[in-house]
This record gives sequence, C-alpha cells and structure tokens, in this order.
Amino acid sequence: IIILVSIFASCISQREIVVDLYQPPRIDLPASMDTLTVLHRVSIDDRDFLLNGKQNLGGRQEEGVRVVAGQRAVTGFLDHMLDEDRFVLSGNIEWLDTLKLNTDTFPPPLSWEVVKRFCNEKNSDLLICLEAVGYNTDLQYSTYQRRTHESRNKVWSKTILYNVQYETMQKADYTFAVNTTWRVYDPAMQRIILERKISDSIVYEVDGKTRELVERKLPSYESAAERAGYVTGEHFARIILPSYKTVIRYYYGGGTKAFRDAT
Repeated sequence: IIILVSIFASCISQREIVVDLYQPPRIDLPASMDTLTVLHRVSIDDRDFLLNGKQNLGGRQEEGVRVVAGQRAVTGFLDHMLDEDRFVLSGNIEWLDTLKLNTDTFPPPLSWEVVKRFCNEKNSDLLICLEAVGYNTDLQYSTYQRRTHESRNKVWSKTILYNVQYETMQKADYTFAVNTTWRVYDPAMQRIILERKISDSIVYEVDGKTRELVERKLPSYESAAERAGYVTGEHFARIILPSYKTVIRYYYGGGTKAFRDAT
C-alpha cells in the first residue's frame, strides 16, 4: 500500500498546461504592406448565377458548384484574416469578369494595368486573387455484415452459445475535393509574390440498409462544395498570415527530487 501511495503521489505531481504557440507565416511580407484587396476572377455567367442566389443547380450543376466553392474559399480566407491584425481589408470583395472557373490550373496572370487599377481604387498595397477553382469527387460503395440480434436464451452446445443473426449493410465513402489557385500581386514592384495551388477534401462515410437509403444520406454537391471550399480558403490564409498551434506542455508540480529531475 505504501508503494502504491508513493507512486500515486509522484504521478499527480506532474502538471500540464495548454499553450498556444505562435506559428509565423510561411512567406515573410514587409511590415509596410498591411492593406490588401481581394479579387475573385469569375465569368459574367457565373457571377450572375451567384448573385441571383439560385439554389437548384439543374443543368448548370458543374458551373454552379465551382461558383459556390470559390465563394466559400474567399470567405474562408477572409474569416481567418479578420481573426488576425496583420492586414486590413480595403473595401469589399471585387469581381473580375474575365475567366471561366473551369480549371484548377494557373491561368495567365492579370495585367499590371488591371492590378494597379484595383489597388489604386482601394488604396491597397497587395492584391490577393483567387484565380481559378476546380473540383472532383469520388464515390465508392461497399457492403459489410452487422449483427442484428442476440437471443438471451443460451443454446447449450460446445460450439454455439447464442442465436446470432446478421444483416448486410450498404456503405458509401464519398470524397469531395476542391482545388483552388491563388496569386499575390505587388503593384508597386510589379511582381507576383506568391503563386500557390491549394487542394483540400471533405470525406463522408454513410451507411444504411439499402443503396437508396445511403444515397439519401449523402450531402448535396452544394453542401460539400461549401465545406471543402471554405477549408481551402483557410488553408491559403495560413500561408500568408501568422497562426497559433495548441499544444500541451508538462511540468513539475511537486513531489520527490528524483521525479523532478526525471520530468
């Protein structure tokens, strides 16, 4: 008993504290660059689709899903940016009707005339541009056996103890990936500070007794695009903005000298 008490006393002398560690941005921008404008390159048709707020994608599903994903990517970036005090957003999100959002590859850069026009109008140091959006999906079906019933009446046998029944369940693994391309333009020096492709996925696992029930549980394209798009925007924000990582640190909180030295 004495030994157990001693061990217990030693264990409780180890304390823990939760700490948010500062994570510097992955690219180091001059401190003088503190005002930015956000630009979303989108076609006229896609912009009309977005501004009209149509919920039923119908025959324009692919087009609409890209728009939803792009909009949420910008929102994810802005939400993360506004949590920090590194940059100030100059004005609202701008739209540029020049490019169809049908690819996740880098389109030709904006002309410096266009970049300067937007930055001068907003009096901003940098132009953050969502250049293009693409998406892809993967849906895999499978089956598995699930135990459905166990009889409380034991069957006295050397090999069978319970009356166990199984049923076949349908399962779907659904992955929705959004691919975004971003550029950061410096109008004063006429240089592209950063080009980055960001890809993030949302994975869903659903099951049911029939394929029909499983399909009913799957999210809509719009819903999946919203979630995955938002994550890509947050992801890009962490590249140019500082962030914090939560960790647990242990420290000596009293006890024997040997335990203090060990910790």
